[in-house]
Amino acid sequence: MIPKTYLNDIYRTPVDRTARESYTRLDKNEWTVPYLEKILDKIKKSITPDFLSCYPEVYKLYDALSKFHSLPQDHFLPAAGSDGAIRAVFDAFVSPGDEIINIQPNFAMYNVYAKLYRAKEIGVYYDPQNLTLDTDNVIGRITRKTRFIIVSNPNSPAGVQISNDDIKTLLDAAAEYNAGVLVDEAYYPISGTTAMGLLNDYDNLIILRSFSKAFGLAAARVGYAIGKPESIEMLAKFKPMYETNALGVLCCIALLDQYAVIEKSVNQLLKNKKEFVQDVEGLGLTVLPSGTNFVNIVVGEKECKPLLKIFEENRILIRPGYEWGILKHCIRISIGDKKAMKHVYRILKRWIYETEN
Repeated sequence: MIPKTYLNDIYRTPVDRTARESYTRLDKNEWTVPYLEKILDKIKKSITPDFLSCYPEVYKLYDALSKFHSLPQDHFLPAAGSDGAIRAVFDAFVSPGDEIINIQPNFAMYNVYAKLYRAKEIGVYYDPQNLTLDTDNVIGRITRKTRFIIVSNPNSPAGVQISNDDIKTLLDAAAEYNAGVLVDEAYYPISGTTAMGLLNDYDNLIILRSFSKAFGLAAARVGYAIGKPESIEMLAKFKPMYETNALGVLCCIALLDQYAVIEKSVNQLLKNKKEFVQDVEGLGLTVLPSGTNFVNIVVGEKECKPLLKIFEENRILIRPGYEWGILKHCIRISIGDKKAMKHVYRILKRWIYETEN
């Protein structure tokens, strides 16, 4: 068989065969602050033979999202992770030759989908040292071919976030060219920043949310898009027969119904994060500002790989920052429970002592 020729130029990361459950997982921004045990028994009781043999009743998730956000159901499209929602946006709005302004660095799938849909990706970067965004620079790249400005807020892997005033500036500028703004809020409510308050005023705004971060459901692969009914209707043209799986629907509904537990868990994580940052800065290291559940710690470009190895030897998975700007000099560490973060702190403290002596 002969595949589409342009697919040969698209690189996809190989399957990760790391036995991750045997490590302290602080490398992929998963949720590791315990809370699910309190809700898990209720979920387990619902998993009967009939439940497993029945096709997903996704309408229940529409109902739950509508109640949670106090918006009609036609404002939502559940999907197989935020990945699925991103793909629906490209399906509905992006044609070969269109332009996508991708504010970078950003989630890798935006680049992948731009290539798969044969769009021209226009990369506009944060300042490489202070990680601020020049919105005038973004606006200057908009053309009649622009379909979307993509902004993750807060951003991964940098962790920075921009204000709603900046989002409004981008929305206004994009509207003049009949373009949209896609705001990826995968890290809400950790960040506390959302463009939801702008939804009524802007027809060209689509917001993405994920259940993989603060809700701790990375394994379930559920996310959703939020927008005006006219936009969501177009996204829904491309949905599969069932937007996501039944187990994911069940878990998401249970957690939305117990959102106070999520809020309590987020508050605990933010407390752990604040204490960890203070401890690390007390060692003389710089921690970059972050609105997410991870931090970038400046250690020096040459030190990143050796430090990753030291952490792995201690059964802890972390990541190098990113091959760009100041992030090249960083290690990236997700925030876990207090015990895990104290362990990380002790490793960093020992590393500093050994390098200085």
